[in-house]
Amino acid sequence: MLPALLLLVAAGTGAARAQDALADLLGREAFARYVSLEGEVRRAFAERAFAPGLDALRSQMALLEKAAARGPRGEAARALLAAQVRVNWYNQACCLSRLGRKKQAMEALGKAVAAGFTSVAKIEADPDLDAIRKEPGYLAILRALTWNDVVEVRVPEGLGEAPAPLLVVLHPRGGSEKDLLRAFGGPAAKRGMVLAAPRGPLTLGEGRYGWRSMRQGGAEETPLRKVLAAIPAAERAHPVDPRRVYLLGVGEGGMIAALAALRRPDRFRGVVLLDARWPRYEAADLLPGRVGEAGRAPRIALAAAKGSTFLAEGKKALARLEKATFSTRLFSFDAAAPALSPPALEAAGRALSWLASK
Repeated sequence: MLPALLLLVAAGTGAARAQDALADLLGREAFARYVSLEGEVRRAFAERAFAPGLDALRSQMALLEKAAARGPRGEAARALLAAQVRVNWYNQACCLSRLGRKKQAMEALGKAVAAGFTSVAKIEADPDLDAIRKEPGYLAILRALTWNDVVEVRVPEGLGEAPAPLLVVLHPRGGSEKDLLRAFGGPAAKRGMVLAAPRGPLTLGEGRYGWRSMRQGGAEETPLRKVLAAIPAAERAHPVDPRRVYLLGVGEGGMIAALAALRRPDRFRGVVLLDARWPRYEAADLLPGRVGEAGRAPRIALAAAKGSTFLAEGKKALARLEKATFSTRLFSFDAAAPALSPPALEAAGRALSWLASK
């Protein structure tokens, strides 16, 4: 169950403005009724009284539908109304699941997703939905939220027609491809690299994505498939030199970048981990004969803040990799700087230059 007034409970003046906006959408009298019904919903879930909870949710939905029927509103107002609608459908799915009305629960969950509900993590972890996890269509709903075809590609102006190096950048958990396009567009263009930024396959919320499902044990097959899909996406925009394909990942994206480079050294020449933990695997476990087939091991660079656990752990990981004949390098930046700050990006740029050097 999620609070229907989720957007209105944050502290500060923003919450008051949101309440006023919803009151204007519904009308003051209807808004008062909506708030009262929200109290009934919360009590129903607390007391496990799902039938009256469902009635209250449907009464709330009637108020939302009446507001929507009054005609066009501004974009912000429509977004606020849509947020209430999708949370309402989600809560209806929870009630119906608890009541054993599985088919109707599936329909409500589908409507929540169609209305923009995107939190796979919430769906997977919510015990209110346990009764429908084996229902036909449940996995299809999750698959719709755990895969996407989004890969943004940028080709520097004046690059020419010859095959160019490719930099594939992977965002941190909770971020998006747009964050890294902004951060690394300039550094990639400066080095004459095509830039490809895939979106993580796991939807965590509106505009927020990740690479691995914690509930599913962090399986890597789907994120690795998504990383590899960035190469043909880039090749459709510009010829790519297959001997000069590099990976750079931030946070969780860095762990996935490392795994991709180690499992497919035939595709990736090197990898930079920026503020990322080295995966808890030994290189030998991930390279069953593939280095021999590729004729080389990928270069590995780690850029982390001074004094951070990432830096301390990274030193140990790189030392082990050096013993396994990998070429590695460590780059540090000021401890107070976040992962996409100028000092961090400068360190990542130095790491990229090292990767691309002969």
